[in-house]
Amino acid sequence: MKLNSAARRPATHNLARPRVWIVTLIALCSLPGVLAAQPTEADDFRWIHGANYTPSYAATDVETWLRYDPDTIDRELGFAERIGLNTVRVFLQSLVYHHDPDRFLAHF
Repeated sequence: MKLNSAARRPATHNLARPRVWIVTLIALCSLPGVLAAQPTEADDFRWIHGANYTPSYAATDVETWLRYDPDTIDRELGFAERIGLNTVRVFLQSLVYHHDPDRFLAHF
């Protein structure tokens, strides 16, 4: 039994759709404008040097707030400052907040 070529291909092919061509054309036409755009002083974020932070005693962000240890955090953020970091991202967990809001806010 021989299958014809139409049976082997899907009925609609992505390249046959006009939308794909239109979106591709728009993207290609806008590329020179994007490449030529000059960054302004407000767009200069080269001064930010940072990392995501979870204390060494915690395996997860939840544990960070459940077993809050300010001495360890102060020591480790001091290490971060010494190596030139000026920004850290810390994840706040709503689960811990709902468990004990007053304690969470006191640690925060």
